[in-house]
Amino acid sequence: MAIRTRSLLCIRAARVRLLAVAATKRAAAFPDAPTFEEAGVKGVVASNWFGIMGPRGVPRSIVDRLNAEIHKALRLQEVHERLAASSIETLPTTPEDFQKMIESEYLRWGEVVSKSGLKPQ
Repeated sequence: MAIRTRSLLCIRAARVRLLAVAATKRAAAFPDAPTFEEAGVKGVVASNWFGIMGPRGVPRSIVDRLNAEIHKALRLQEVHERLAASSIETLPTTPEDFQKMIESEYLRWGEVVSKSGLKPQ
């Protein structure tokens, strides 16, 4: 997080110029910065994400309760403000949608690694 925070400070201080954001929509923290797509560069979408996971077999009632409590916390003004200060936008979702996103990212970045020719050491 420290590197990201320093980068944000440099952008806000105009020490570096933000050319575009690698997202599907403009960043709330930098509404004047276009997405790469808007800037004419197709296919550049990357993001950091955070999620809560547990071991296989957690009872559905516990998953649902945790999901509800996390959503509740993300709606708190103080939490929202602290995350927004680091340009973190929340996208509360269902456990099923989160699983689909993880699977999609796994396939997407697996293809990038495969095409790059990188090999584990």
